[in-house]
Amino acid sequence: MASDADQRYRSLYGPILKPSGEIRLVVLHPIDNPRNTISCDLVRVSLNDEIRFEALSYEWGEPGDERDIIVNNVAVPVRRNLWEALYHLREPYERRFWIDAMCINQSNKDERNQQVRQMKRIYEQSWGVLIWLGLPSADSQLALRFIAHFEHYRGHFVEWDTDCKEELTAIRHLCNRSYWNRLWIIQEVLVAKNARMQCGIDYANWDYFDKFQVAFESGEIRTRNKDKFKDLKSSSAFQLDKYQILYHNRSSSLEDLLEVFSAAKCKEIKDKIYGLAGITKDAANLPLDYSKSIFEIFTDVVMLREYQDCASMISFASFLQRVFEGGVRASAHATHPIAHESERLVGALGYCCGSINKFGPYFEDASTSVSAMIEAAAQRRLQSLLEGQTPGRKEMIKEQIKVLFQMEQQVLRETVPIHSHLSYGLRGGRGFREYMERFMDVRTAGRRYLSNAPQPWGQLTQQLSPARTSCALQREEYKAVEPRFFLDNDGNVGVAPSNAWASDILCGFQGSDIIAVLRWIQDRYFLVGRALLLGRTIDRRRIETCSEMEDRISLYLNAGALQLLTQ
Repeated sequence: MASDADQRYRSLYGPILKPSGEIRLVVLHPIDNPRNTISCDLVRVSLNDEIRFEALSYEWGEPGDERDIIVNNVAVPVRRNLWEALYHLREPYERRFWIDAMCINQSNKDERNQQVRQMKRIYEQSWGVLIWLGLPSADSQLALRFIAHFEHYRGHFVEWDTDCKEELTAIRHLCNRSYWNRLWIIQEVLVAKNARMQCGIDYANWDYFDKFQVAFESGEIRTRNKDKFKDLKSSSAFQLDKYQILYHNRSSSLEDLLEVFSAAKCKEIKDKIYGLAGITKDAANLPLDYSKSIFEIFTDVVMLREYQDCASMISFASFLQRVFEGGVRASAHATHPIAHESERLVGALGYCCGSINKFGPYFEDASTSVSAMIEAAAQRRLQSLLEGQTPGRKEMIKEQIKVLFQMEQQVLRETVPIHSHLSYGLRGGRGFREYMERFMDVRTAGRRYLSNAPQPWGQLTQQLSPARTSCALQREEYKAVEPRFFLDNDGNVGVAPSNAWASDILCGFQGSDIIAVLRWIQDRYFLVGRALLLGRTIDRRRIETCSEMEDRISLYLNAGALQLLTQ
C-alpha cells in the first residue's frame, strides 16, 4: 500500500503490540466469480501463537497504475502487480497471506522499523513463501512445467542434447524477470522453509528449481552449444539458490551478500543494508531505524567490525560507500558537526608506503589543458618538480601529470583535507590473524595469563587524549585547501591537499588504492588528508611488498574521518 494512502483506509491500521510479536495478515476471501472485486480482511495475529499463513514475495512495481480491492469493506487502491497476484491466488477456500505493502502501515515509521526487524521471523514461520513472478508469458508455462517435472526427465535421459534447448530458453526468460532484481526477495527466499514460483496459475516448487540448478551447474544438462546458456549461472535466481546453503550454514557475512547482491533494486537506499542485515552472521543485531541518516547507518555498519577486521577496514568502508552510491558523503556533509565530532572510533591498519618529497604547482594552476603541458608557461610552473631530474625522468613525470589531468574529476573528488581531534595513529600494530594466533597461544597456557594477551592494536591500547589545539589549527587550514602536485621519495607523481607538508608520511592500506597523508607531531600521527599517488590509483590490484607491510601504522579513526578517507 502506498505511503501516501488517503484517510479513507488509514483507519484499517490499529496499533501493533510490539512485545507480543503481533503482525497483520491479509485474509483473502474465497472466489465466487472471477469477475467479482477482490475482497479480503486485514486481521491481527501473534507470531507467538500457532498460526498458518503464507508469505508473499513479489515486486512492488511503480506507483501510478493502482486498482481497487475491498479490505474490511473499504475500497483500497493497490499497485497493479499486487492486484494481479491476488486475482490469481484466489481459491474456492480462504487463504491467509503476509504481504508487506498491506500488512505494515507504511506511513508509520516506528511501526515500519519494528515490523522490518521481525521480517526474517515472519518468513521463517510462514507455512510457505509464494514467489509471484507476474503474469504468464508465451513460454513461462513450459519453463515451470520443466522445472516441476525435472526429476522425471532426469531419470529418463543419460545425455540431453538439443531436445531441451527450448526449455532452457524458457527458463532463461523466467530467470531474467524483473522480480529477481528486487533486494528484499533475497531475505524472503533464503529463509523460506517451503517456497514455490508462480506465473499466473502455473507454478513449480523451489526444491525442484534447486535440483535443476545443481544439475545445470554440474554439466549434467548438455547442449550442442555449451556457451549459449552460460549466462544462467550468473543470474540472480541461480545466485539466490546457491546462497541458500551459506545461509543455512550461517556463514554469510554482510560483505559477502553485498558483493553478490548490491546491484539489487530497492525503494530506499537504506534497504541495501536493512534488507540483508538480518540474514548475516555479523550484522543480524544491527539496529534498524529508518529515521537515521545514511551516514549514521554507515557508521553503525563499520562499527560492527570493531577491531577484528582492522587490516580490511579501509577497503570495506570504501566498498560500503559505493554501495550507498554517494549517499554517505552527502549525508555526512549535511550533518557536518555530528560527522566530525563523533567519538565513536574504529581501527584501521595501514603501512608506510613513502613520503612527500617536494611540491609542485597547484592542480588548478597547471590544468588549463592537457596540451598546455608542452607550453613554456606550463613548463615554468612545473619546474619545481622537474629540477634535478634526468631527461628520461622528466618525460615520465610529464606523462604522469597528463594522466592526472585526464582524471580531473577523480582528483578533485578524492584529494581532500581531513581534520579530527579524535582520530590519531601510532607506529606499529598487528594484523588480526597474527593477533588471534598469539591470543590463542596465551589462552591455551591458562586463563590466569589472559591479562598478558596481545591487543589487536599493539600501541593503540594506550588511550591518547584528544588534541583539541591541533584540531583548531587544522580547521583553519581546512578552509582554503586546494589539490597540489607532489613527488614522493621514489619519484612518483601524486596530488595531495595543499595543507600537506613535505616530509608527511604516505599511508597505504591492504587491498585498497587509498592513500592517507599523515603527520607525526609529538606522540602521534595526525590525519592530514587523502592523496592520489598515480601508480597505486591506476593499479587497484597492486600487491603490497613485505617491506611495506612490516612498517605498520595503527590508526584510530572517528566516523567523519573514515568517511572522508574512503569516499
